[in-house]
Amino acid sequence: MGESRIKKNSLSKENIIKLIIQNGVILSRFKVRSLALFSSFARVGQKKKRNFDFIVKFYEYKFKNYIGLLLAHEKLFGRKICLTCKDALKNHSKPYILKQVEWIKK
Repeated sequence: MGESRIKKNSLSKENIIKLIIQNGVILSRFKVRSLALFSSFARVGQKKKRNFDFIVKFYEYKFKNYIGLLLAHEKLFGRKICLTCKDALKNHSKPYILKQVEWIKK
């Protein structure tokens, strides 16, 4: 898979996206249709040890795809990941959230 962890001092939005793209086999393996980075990392990046927040849509939603993607990205980044399915976003907050995301795979 050619995994390489992200350096703790390189937590920029660009580096997060680059690492996901370099490890695109993870997205294929778990049948990811689209993936977006959101929250403060999508805006400017962070230097603190915080979770990464992603919105995901699967070609085939199965628990094994969800948990596989979650665990693979936690291993890749060396930190906890918050993974929210796009279809699970509430209608009243969905437009606000989707305006703030940085699409990695659309």
